[in-house]
Amino acid sequence: MTIRQEIIAELEANRESYVAFLQKLIQAASPNPPGDTTKATTVVREYLSTHGVEAEVVAPLPQAPNVVADFRGGKENDPRVIFNDHIDTYPVERPDAWPKGPYSGFNDGITIHGRGGVDMKAGTATSIIAYTILQRRAEGLKGSVRLVVVSNEETGGRWGTRYLLEHDPSRWGGDVVLNGEPGGLQSIRFGEKGTLRITFTVKSEGLNGAYTFVRKGRAAFIPLQ
Repeated sequence: MTIRQEIIAELEANRESYVAFLQKLIQAASPNPPGDTTKATTVVREYLSTHGVEAEVVAPLPQAPNVVADFRGGKENDPRVIFNDHIDTYPVERPDAWPKGPYSGFNDGITIHGRGGVDMKAGTATSIIAYTILQRRAEGLKGSVRLVVVSNEETGGRWGTRYLLEHDPSRWGGDVVLNGEPGGLQSIRFGEKGTLRITFTVKSEGLNGAYTFVRKGRAAFIPLQ
C-alpha cells in the first residue's frame, strides 16, 4: 500500500470521528464580534493533544487566542508548508431563523448545520486533521509543516495572522499556504485576498473661505476621487 492509499484508508476509517470533531467545533460558538473564541480553541487544543500534537497558544488578546504547532520532516528543511485557518465566525443576527439552531452542529446525513460550518470551521477542521496525519509521518516528509489556527479573522486579523507574521515571521511565514476558506468553485486556486491598509497624505493649497474672490483653492479630497 502506498502512503497515499494508506492516508485515504485512514480517512475513510475515521470518517465518523472527523465529523464529530467538526460538530463539536461548531457547537463551541465563536462569533466575532464580540470575538471570544476560547471555547472553540479549547476544542482544537483537546483534539490536537489527543492526537499527539504539542500545540502552543499565542494570545495577544486573552479572549481570542491563536493555536499554533509545527514540525520538521526527516529529509529536508524546505519547503515550509503553512496550514492557515481561522476559528472565529460571523455573528448570528437572528437565532430564530435557524431551524436547527445556530450552534447545533446537527447532522442530517447530508449537511452539518450551524454558524461557521462553511466559513470556516469545516476548513479549519480539515487542516487540523491533515496536520495530525502528516505529523505521524514526519520522518518520510521533506520540509516542514506549520499549523496556524487563528482568531480575529472576521474583524481584520490584527491579533491573528497579522500578529503572528509581524512578531515571528521566520517561524510563521512559509513557501506554501493552504487555506480552507470557501470559494465556491470546488477547485484549488492561486490567489490572495484580505484587508489592504494604506496610509497616505494628500496636500492642497489652503484658502480662507472668506476670501474666495481673491484666489481659488482646492479641496484636499478631490485627488482621492
